[in-house]
Amino acid sequence: MTEIKHSVIVITYNQEDLLPAALNSLFSQPVLPYEIIIGDDCSTDGTWDVIQTFYKQYPQIIKPIRHSHNLGIFQNINTLKPLPTGDIVSILAGDDFYEPGIFETFNEIILKNQIDLNNDFIIISNTASIYPNGKRTIYDNTPYKDLDLFKVKIRYGLDFRETGFSAHLFKSLDDIPLNLGYHADWLFAIDQIVKAKQFYFINKVFPVYRSGIGVATKTKYQIMQQSRIDVINQIKEKYKTLLATDDLTFLEFEQNICQLSLGKKAVSMLKFISLLKKLGEDTYITKQQYNELKRTFLLTYRNYLLEKLHLYTTLKKIKNLIKHSKA
Repeated sequence: MTEIKHSVIVITYNQEDLLPAALNSLFSQPVLPYEIIIGDDCSTDGTWDVIQTFYKQYPQIIKPIRHSHNLGIFQNINTLKPLPTGDIVSILAGDDFYEPGIFETFNEIILKNQIDLNNDFIIISNTASIYPNGKRTIYDNTPYKDLDLFKVKIRYGLDFRETGFSAHLFKSLDDIPLNLGYHADWLFAIDQIVKAKQFYFINKVFPVYRSGIGVATKTKYQIMQQSRIDVINQIKEKYKTLLATDDLTFLEFEQNICQLSLGKKAVSMLKFISLLKKLGEDTYITKQQYNELKRTFLLTYRNYLLEKLHLYTTLKKIKNLIKHSKA
């Protein structure tokens, strides 16, 4: 087999402090990327200067692109998606990084399994998250290896941070919708699973996500919840021929939780309990995930009732004030 070429798309915006670590994690790899396409989304800090510094060191590898105006994270990805010319494509956010050995290990998997690079496949490793307080957690994807990954992804499982795509698969992916808000990448993730024909799992951590500093942290809660509702509606429509009853049960529960959190009581308490019972019997939901779903429901329902009680009390006070003012 000829040399395996790895393309990395780096998306960045105002990350002058963290981007050097992301790029250094690429250039310190035992196997270097064939190309690194960096999309600077019209940063207003020193991000472009950082990119230019690295470009001067690695002009044969880095392909810097600076958008003339801010596109937003999803349009940034959509714009860069057709550009890779390598065999394997990975996406790296400018505030994240890769552990050593990612491309070397991908090559070993390809050679060991004699993978045809023209096939539609994904190489899936485990991921890590690090938090501002220094805590580090591992997301282990290996338990999903023998499961239906479409059903896993519908339940928001599987996290490999968009790494290890065959170029043929990557370029066939639908663009991320721009009218659905923060959770639109859920559709992008499902599309990856639906279109891939082969999956190869690695029980090692490579992508590392910096939690608590990105777009999700800065997005208002209500906006994110409405985005989730809208995306679920799209999932139901786009994949209606693939969704089974248990998939729809999970989506119904998620959608109703979001509506409840926005102060819109969608279904009764008994209906929620019925949905939770069905989720408890769902073999694609881990015990930990189920406990989190229960906790979310109880917390959201409590907040909903407290908000309604507060509104009732406030209206009662206003009514009394009006009554006394007339007297």
